[in-house]
Amino acid sequence: MNSQAVQDWLQIRRELLQMESEFTTFAIQVANGQESEELLKAKRQVLEATRALCTAAYERAFPANTGRG
Repeated sequence: MNSQAVQDWLQIRRELLQMESEFTTFAIQVANGQESEELLKAKRQVLEATRALCTAAYERAFPANTGRG
C-alpha cells in the first residue's frame, strides 16, 4: 500500500464530503427559489468531476480492491 496515495485519497475524500454537503444545501436553496438552477448545474459538474478524481485516487491507493492489483 502506498502511504502517499492513501493520504491523497483521504484528502480528496474529505473535500468531496464537504462539497456534497454544500451541494445539498445549495440544492435546497434552489428548490426554495433562493438560488439559480444554472448555478446548481455548474456546481453539479464540479461535484461529479471531484467524484471521478476521488475514485481515481482510491484506485491508486487501493489497487487490490479495484481489480487492478
